[in-house]
Amino acid sequence: MSKMNRNYRKFFLIIILIITIFLSSCVNFKNSENYIKLVISEYSSGPAVEGANVKIYCGNTLLEEVTTNKEGIVTFSKTIQIGKPYTIVISKPFHAKTVIDIERLQSSLTINTTLRKANFVENMENKMNIVYSIYDSEQKKIKYTPSQEGIYTIFSTSSIFIEAQATSSDISISHMYAKIGTPPGAEFLTSPRLYSESSRLSGNIETTGFYGKTYLFIDCYDVNDNRYEKIIPIYFSDSVNLKLKPYIVEPQKPAIYAYTIRSETKYYNFSQNLEKLGSLDVGLNTYIKVNWKKWEESTQNLITDKPYGYAIYRSYDGKNFEKIAVVSDRENSYIDTSPTNRFGKRVWYAVASVYKFLEGARNIVGSVVLLPSFKITNVKPYDGETNVSVTPEFSWKFEGLEDFEGIKYKYEIWLYDWTVNKKHYYYPVDSSNNRIIFETKNPEIKVKFEDYIWQDLDEGKLQSNKPYEWAPELLAAVLEDDKNNSIAVSIVCDYNGIISPVLIPPEKYYLFITGN
Repeated sequence: MSKMNRNYRKFFLIIILIITIFLSSCVNFKNSENYIKLVISEYSSGPAVEGANVKIYCGNTLLEEVTTNKEGIVTFSKTIQIGKPYTIVISKPFHAKTVIDIERLQSSLTINTTLRKANFVENMENKMNIVYSIYDSEQKKIKYTPSQEGIYTIFSTSSIFIEAQATSSDISISHMYAKIGTPPGAEFLTSPRLYSESSRLSGNIETTGFYGKTYLFIDCYDVNDNRYEKIIPIYFSDSVNLKLKPYIVEPQKPAIYAYTIRSETKYYNFSQNLEKLGSLDVGLNTYIKVNWKKWEESTQNLITDKPYGYAIYRSYDGKNFEKIAVVSDRENSYIDTSPTNRFGKRVWYAVASVYKFLEGARNIVGSVVLLPSFKITNVKPYDGETNVSVTPEFSWKFEGLEDFEGIKYKYEIWLYDWTVNKKHYYYPVDSSNNRIIFETKNPEIKVKFEDYIWQDLDEGKLQSNKPYEWAPELLAAVLEDDKNNSIAVSIVCDYNGIISPVLIPPEKYYLFITGN
């Protein structure tokens, strides 16, 4: 081949390459990362909402209308474009309504949200809105304004000051929340955020640990539990220190605690009175607490740089991890209430140290499987039993956790005498007069009355021909998994606050009458 022919060939290849690049720039390739994913539960740590109607709008144009699956999840991707505003409306019969306004989508977004049962009127229209301002501090020397793309750029700062006003058309506003990074959760379970029991909200929100693209979430609720959420795009800008030595996050031992609690207690309730619960059918709360060592507590605080915060990741296969939260450097734990955490499904957690525009390597701190709930059967003395011994044997069987090896059952027994002027109650105590919390791996329980000292019962036996009531006031199952650095707990009853963060009374007290 001549030198001239080789030059012609090279020239044509360059022309074809230029044309290819030009045409590819004109083609609108689908970006698989552009999505909005919703995970909808009835309340924080509560059950997923299946069959909810979800509509997504861009302006006044309805883009898609779908229904949540059994895990309460919907994902929009076909119609989603970065840089566009979106409104999401979630509804279901007998429920209040949730409306989410995304002012501008700057990156794909997963939103954990709620659709609560209406307090008094279902599907009653109440148009809500939130007007807000963002400042550098409480002194308001700088007011941040959005760019032409609708994004607030915030330079190096440890906090920002928020002012927000919620309005409604027909039903008064009950309370408001604000949080950076993820939607505000329930007041017992959420990481730090602003909160107000009115239609006005103001205060400082810590920004330590955040960098690059994220969102500010401002929520309001009316007294019917309708929810309105405004999602505001924020970009944290700062210089990058390429010489830092990141802290590889060290786990606590154990690092993971998984809780399954028989309860419909909604942790956002403001009353100090814990509601009494009925049967096992009322539902469950489930959540997982992730723990790690702060940099100051670690063995690396002399050889690594102090982080600005910590990023928490979750995985359902131990390989592919999704970032679910960022917290400040003062935190050493995070509570995950996502309804995507299912019984019998292992979930892994990793934590990374966060610096300005950099993260340290993710370190898997542990994994856990949520325990399902359980029940007790073969209860004796049974409810209404007569001619019971004055030194009875209390017995029952734990059922529902047979597939799990190494379960430890915890329980305690209380006995009540309602026939005297002053109500008496009795429980087993040890030689130091401490209340006994029983623990066993045997699911079949037998507690002989005469084997124990009973608090305030001097005779050592019950009276003849007399009614009493009794119940286990603690029923819990614990699975310690040293290999995966975790503990899973399932609690059916805890009326005295031994394990559970809320008081759960017994499902039933058993009345019996002693014989001669």
